[in-house]
This record gives sequence, C-alpha cells and structure tokens, in this order.
Amino acid sequence: MSEDGDSARPSDATGAAAAGLALGAAPEFAADARAYLREQTDLTRLQKANLLEQNAFELSHLRFRRFSDWAKFALELSVALVVLLLVCGLGTMVWNAAQDRDLVVDAFSVPPDVAQTGMTGNVLAARVLDRFGAMDAGILTFSEDFSGYHGRAADEVRVEIPSTGVSIGEIDRLLRAWLGHETHVSGELVHTAKGLAVTVRYDGQPGVTAGGPADGLDALIQTSAENMFAAVRPLRFADYLSSHNRFAEALAIIRRESATGDAAHRVAAYLSWTYLDFWEGDNDALAVHSAMALALDPANPVAHFAHVAAANNVDHNEALYVGTKAFLAVARDAAHGEIDPVAAAATAVSMRSGLLADQGDGLGAIATCRQMVGPGRGACDASGFGFLYAGIHDIEQAQRALDRAPLTDGRGRLNFAATFTRSYVALAAGDIPRAIALSARADALSAADPGEKLDREIFFSPLRAEALARGGQIAAARAIIAATRTDCDACALARGRVEAAARDWAGAARWFKLVSDRSPHIPFADADWGRMLLAKGDPAAAIAKFASAHAKGPRFADPLEMWGEALIATNRSDLALAKFEEAARYAPNWGRLHLKWGEALLWAGDREGAGRQFALAATLVLAPNEAAELARMRGRNG
Repeated sequence: MSEDGDSARPSDATGAAAAGLALGAAPEFAADARAYLREQTDLTRLQKANLLEQNAFELSHLRFRRFSDWAKFALELSVALVVLLLVCGLGTMVWNAAQDRDLVVDAFSVPPDVAQTGMTGNVLAARVLDRFGAMDAGILTFSEDFSGYHGRAADEVRVEIPSTGVSIGEIDRLLRAWLGHETHVSGELVHTAKGLAVTVRYDGQPGVTAGGPADGLDALIQTSAENMFAAVRPLRFADYLSSHNRFAEALAIIRRESATGDAAHRVAAYLSWTYLDFWEGDNDALAVHSAMALALDPANPVAHFAHVAAANNVDHNEALYVGTKAFLAVARDAAHGEIDPVAAAATAVSMRSGLLADQGDGLGAIATCRQMVGPGRGACDASGFGFLYAGIHDIEQAQRALDRAPLTDGRGRLNFAATFTRSYVALAAGDIPRAIALSARADALSAADPGEKLDREIFFSPLRAEALARGGQIAAARAIIAATRTDCDACALARGRVEAAARDWAGAARWFKLVSDRSPHIPFADADWGRMLLAKGDPAAAIAKFASAHAKGPRFADPLEMWGEALIATNRSDLALAKFEEAARYAPNWGRLHLKWGEALLWAGDREGAGRQFALAATLVLAPNEAAELARMRGRNG
C-alpha cells in the first residue's frame, strides 16, 4: 500500500499544477478543475485514515509481542526455578543423608500367634523404643550428644513421584544407607520352654537375649530397652544407672569406656564418672575425675563445671574462684552435649554472682543476679538473695528475700537452704539466741537426711558452732567444729572464730593464717584475722590485715569498716571517716557502720554530722550491744 501511495505522488503533483493552471485559465475548465481537486482531497483523507489504522495495528502487534516475550521469559524462569528447587532438594537430601547419625529401630520378628494378638513386629519395636526414649529423657547428663533416634515401620507414609513409582522416602532411605552412618537395631521375639525371649541386635553385633515367663512381656520389653541402651549409648546408660543408684553396674561400664576410644570419648567417660561421683556424694573423686577430663580437653565447659561443683561442695574457695573464672571463660564460646541454653545462661549468671560474692562484693553479686531471666537459680534464688543481703548487713532486705523462699524443696522436703540462710541472717543481725535455735534445727534435720550429710558438715555445723561460741557456749562449739574437715574453708574459719570467741588468740590466728595462705584471692580470712587482732587490742596489726583483705576484695565493706574502727582506737578518727564513707558505698544499710561513722564524727568535733549518722543507725537493724552503744553515743552528743 505504501508503494502505491509513493507512485501516486508525481501524478498528484502534476494534476495539482494542471488544476491550478486550469483555474486561472478559461472558465469552461474551472468546473472540471474543482471536481478534480475534490477527488484528490477525498483520496488524501482515505490515505490518512489508512495510515492511522495501519499504525494502530502495528502498535497493537508490538504490544502483543512484548506480552508474548514476557510470558515466554516467565515460563523459562519458572522452569529454571523448578530445576533449581529440585537440585536444592536433592542436595539437601544428600547433605542430610551424609550427616545422618540416627539410631534406627527396625521392625522386630515375632511369632504369628503373638502377632495375631496385636503385638506385631512394628508394635514391639515401638514399645522398646518408647521405653528407651523414656529412660533417655529422664537423664540429666552431658556425656554424649544424642543426635536422634526413630523407628522405621513397614507402612511408612510415602509421597509418590509421578510416572516413576519411586517414593521420596525410598530415595531418602537409599541415600542414608549409602552416605550416612545410621545405626540399626533389630530383634526378635520367640517362644521358649520357659515362656518368651527377646533378642536385641545392635548394628550386626551378637544379640543380647532376655527371657521370662509368657505373661512377663512388659518386663522383657524394659530389659530389652536397657540392653539396647547399653549397646548403642553405653555412657548415657551408665548415667541412667547412676541416677537410679545402680552404682556398681555404672562403674563397670565407665571403667571400660574410659580406657578405650579417642580423647573425646574418654572425656565423655570421665564426665560420666563425675556424674556417678555426684550421685555417690564423693566430692574428692568428683574433683579427680573432672581434672582428668580437663587434662584431655581444657576447653570443655562441662568438665570445668564439674570441677567447680567439686570445689564448691567441699568449700575450697580458692579453687572455686579459679575454676569459676575458667568456666566463664570457656562457656561463652562453647556448646557441649545437651546443655540447655536457658539453663546455661542462668548458670553463668549465678556463677558470675558467686564470683563477686567470693570477693565480698555483695552489691555487685545482687545486681548480677537481677540479670537472670525467669525463676532464680543457684546463688540467685530467694535463699541466695537472702544470703547476699545478709553479707552486706542489709538485714531487712535479707528477711524480705527469705519471705519468698519456699518452705520445701522440689522433692517435698524442708528447704534446708532457706533454713540455713535464716540462721545466717540471724547471726549477721546479732540475734544470737535465734541463730542458735535455727542452726540447731537445720543441723538436726540434715542429720536425719543422708543426702544432706555433706551440707551438714560443710555449712550447717560451722554456722552452729560459731553461733554457740558467740553465745558463750565454747565447749559445745568446739565439740561440733572438731568433727568437721580441716580442708573446708568455712570449717577452718569457724574454728578460728570459735577460738577468737574463747580469746585463744594464737589458736584463732593459726586457723585464719591457714585459710589466708591457701586463698590468695579471697578476703574473708584476712578480715576475720584483723577482727580478732582488733578484739585482742592490737589495732596496728589489725590494720595490716584489713589492708590485705581490702586488696583482695576492694568492694568488701567489712575490712573498710573495721579499718575505721581500728583508726578510732589509735585516735585517728579523722582518717577513719574516709574508710566509713567508702564502706557505705558497698553496705549502705549497715547499722553498725553508721553507728561507728557517727562516733568518728563525734570525736572529730562534727556533732551535727554525728547526729545525722546516729539517726540513720537508729532506723537500721542493730545487735543488742550495738543498740546500747548507740544510746550512749547519742547521750554524749547531747
């Protein structure tokens, strides 16, 4: 069409020129010229309309081609995505198969007559697996990382791949058998002359058979589950035995496993041994076996935790301090076994709090405990808060914390920790009769419970002996404390405090020196030693011990407060003011501190300041002798 239009243009131009000449020519040609022009005009309009229609058609065609191109691209992209998903899916299956370490319990073989009762091979395997799972779930252990276990039934649900007849489950099973490291357990139930017998076979090894009467199938299932447990995870089974007081069986397994395998397996065996030691209450063995695990794996947080537990249980404060720092250093970047992240975080908070408390920083320990999410644990439960507040002489807060402590523990027994802490708070408050009564109750209750034997020796007896000694019952106190261990720091310090109450200065100094020498990071022995020297009347020697205690525990208020008292005794009340002010940063609600601070201000000539401190002391808890001293000081101040 465009070619016809182009060929028409010369004739149109000639016609137009001729029409122009005709219009200017004779009249008889004018009508023809006008008719010609009208025809040319109509032709031009038709050509224009044709061009517009042609352009619209071509534009529509171009739009369709664009849509077609996009549709083709989308289809190609969809196909590529499907292929990619298939490749990724297959790759994931291959990866999972290669990483497979699962325990697979295949269907057991059972006699036809038993299967007709409903106890098919699948059901029997599932029953054994259920018992196995129940035992495994009931163990608090870190010995082995159990990746998983499952049963395999013959009627497994399958997803069919179209036109192939091959299921995804079958492909997955073949890949796991080819690339993975599954451990298979099989077995059979057979009739015997005495009833029934179940044989369990682990990964092609010779089977272990358990027999019994025909009506004792349930017991056979339990025994078979134990046999399977012992075969597939011997150390976890040893932990199960330990937690059920089957110590001899557990020890036989652990000794065998600790002498075989690579270093990681031997570490796991020693950790199982620490679990056995815990249940037997043998803390000396716990320290030895945790140390053996650490020798093989110095970065193992579970071994560090076991070592810390051993030190804590026998009150070796220096070992507890060093071990806690080591545990916290490795626990940040390591995850071993079945450590629950929430429990691990709570344990870390509790241990950081304990680390601060071991240096006398009660305020820091309390602030750290408040970071714990969820119910308080360890040093951060209600009893722990009571103990920490009593340590900074905030008796009212300690009693409030103990009001929240449950009366019984998780096993329905009397809460020994709360009873012990109440007696400790009473002693810190100077209420000696109440401290004696509560400590006697805790001691008697713990004596009747074999599970509390260690706590009685390490914690209850020293506290009771100190309360008796401060109440003037020296002979009774000496008899109680003499039965405790000398390597226990709380016991040795209590021995020194009993002798200090008896005014046996040399005997007290001997015990305080023993603990001070073996505890270079712990300030309590030096603080007690200085208190004894101050009571003896040697303030200069006392100041030296307070300075040593302050160097070990710079946020420990006791040596600072007693340092101030020693300076008053040497007529340097002006220097004592700074010690009292610093001590108040770490024990702001200590009644005796504000009493002595007021006394120093009074001797320094600041009667108004002394009055303020005496008024503050009157609002806080004071021992009876301190309350009497406050009355005398306020009388002096007018």
